[in-house]
Amino acid sequence: MRSQLTKLDLLILDDLGYVPASKAGADLLFDVIGTAYGRTSVIVTTSLSFEQWPEVLLSERLTEAALDRLRNRRQILETGAGSYRLRDAEGPSPFAGRRAGFAQGGDTAVHRRQAIGQVA
Repeated sequence: MRSQLTKLDLLILDDLGYVPASKAGADLLFDVIGTAYGRTSVIVTTSLSFEQWPEVLLSERLTEAALDRLRNRRQILETGAGSYRLRDAEGPSPFAGRRAGFAQGGDTAVHRRQAIGQVA
């Protein structure tokens, strides 16, 4: 898996923390982040604040190390927009009538509260 990760131009970790991780899952996630560090551009989307990341990685130390790697040479976008899926369930979609895959003027590609982009 490591050799495949190093060949990627972009790695997207979508909805980090949506499903609780096991200890093995948290270790694997850290390994993926560490392997991609400095070699591959990484985008992470999450509705969690940084303070909540230890709940995902199950360790303060592991969280600090992962965030250290992700925050180096990064751009952080905080949209504060909440979940577009929840908005869709509550009413008409803001994307109704639009063609999938094409953003129109004013649309944003980031719908989560936080997205971290690391440029390799």
